[in-house]
Amino acid sequence: MASRFDGPTPVQTDVLVGPAAFTLEDYITEKRIDLVIMTSHGRGGLVRTALGSVTDRLLGRTAPVLVVRPKP
Repeated sequence: MASRFDGPTPVQTDVLVGPAAFTLEDYITEKRIDLVIMTSHGRGGLVRTALGSVTDRLLGRTAPVLVVRPKP
């Protein structure tokens, strides 16, 4: 990916307010994001079912999603 750019990769920071999954979905579509990189909390089972998952909501609805697990 670095070979596509001459020099530093530009970065933009925005603060979004609202329900995470829906707000991110709209933002990704509006800004025409090519790749979403997210971290995982590592929750599973009942906790994940009860809380839902932002990652699950974005998968297949927006740009490709790369999920990075935290180090144990």
